[in-house]
Amino acid sequence: METKVNTKGSNMKMNKEWYSVKQVAEYLNCSDRTIKRLIKKNQLQRKKVNGLNLIHQKWIDQMVLSNGSGKLSKRDKDQLQYLRMV
Repeated sequence: METKVNTKGSNMKMNKEWYSVKQVAEYLNCSDRTIKRLIKKNQLQRKKVNGLNLIHQKWIDQMVLSNGSGKLSKRDKDQLQYLRMV
């Protein structure tokens, strides 16, 4: 997946599968604090590596499609599958 994120005049390409909290915040156009809050509420999964929170692209997609509930409906799962194929 390659997505251009425009943050304060700079273009940043996100074409990897693992992202930092800051990168996810830029991608979703919200604050780092919001991402940390979602992690704390278990609405967004993360893996901690050497003290750094890493978030996988599929976990971001799942959280967005589930509207933060963490549970996907059948329709959401189908849409996620479709997005991965495109």
